Amino acid sequence: MFNKNIFGSLFLFFVLNSCFIVDQVIYDEQEYSENLSKKVKETIRAYIKTEFENQKYYQYGFTDLIIHKPIELSKLDSLKKVKPTSKTHQTEITEKINTIEKKIEQEKISYWFEMDHVFSIQSKNKNKVELYETTFYVNDTFYVKKIQPLVFLELTNQEESVYSIFFYETPIFKSESYYVSQDLSSQFYRYFKSELNRREGRKVKSEFLKHVLWICNEVQIKGEFNQKEILIKLTKNYFLKNEKITNYIPLKFSELFEIKEEGMLKNYYFFHKFSHSKKDSIVKNAVYVEFSPYYELSDVYLLEQPIEYYLNE
Repeated sequence: MFNKNIFGSLFLFFVLNSCFIVDQVIYDEQEYSENLSKKVKETIRAYIKTEFENQKYYQYGFTDLIIHKPIELSKLDSLKKVKPTSKTHQTEITEKINTIEKKIEQEKISYWFEMDHVFSIQSKNKNKVELYETTFYVNDTFYVKKIQPLVFLELTNQEESVYSIFFYETPIFKSESYYVSQDLSSQFYRYFKSELNRREGRKVKSEFLKHVLWICNEVQIKGEFNQKEILIKLTKNYFLKNEKITNYIPLKFSELFEIKEEGMLKNYYFFHKFSHSKKDSIVKNAVYVEFSPYYELSDVYLLEQPIEYYLNE
């Protein structure tokens, strides 16, 4: 007579045993990946310490490990899995395996790993710090075969302290509640970091990061993010650094305006009136000043009419 209890016990044993096997496989894969990641990090650290011997090396962080597996290795793994279970085509499978293995050996095809690392080096001039974000490409024997610089900045010690705040997302907004400050700060960092990640090219990324660190410092000092105040300060800095303009004196700034297209913010702008020296006289000018959504000064041009003309339109 068929025993339902025995069947139930066997079924339960099979289910539990299957779960254990799956969990073990997942655990093994995770452990393998973690060990690889650890080994790649050790390789990168050793490479940097060799390149910057006897200089202070500070590690900010690493991205997740990316494992690059060439298509030949993937095909070889697939064929080796199929071969034991295939009742036919054994000769054909063996020939394919041999062909791929020969190609792998001849062309020295192997796995390779990719990981980004952010770090700083205390330069020989102790008042300066070199900040790097670099992609490291590591081969399967754990040797750095190639690097790709993503960001490079020379920072003062004070600027690096601001970068540390930015990197670790330290709350910088003044608020009665720590959680409100943390939330505002997180939004601030997320906004600029997403744009930093989007931008390409070492020079472009580095210049944008330098700009963001300046804003971050302003917010930290004030404890708030006043858009117009920041843009006014950027404008003043622009004219003070302009060698063609001497004795710059700001006289007036209009309110801050937005340019939107289909509901999306495209630019900020305001009008600015200032005086400066020209030969032996004092000249007054009005200009249109435009900024990107990330508060970069993007355009300045001289107005044909007095500033009041544009404000009354």
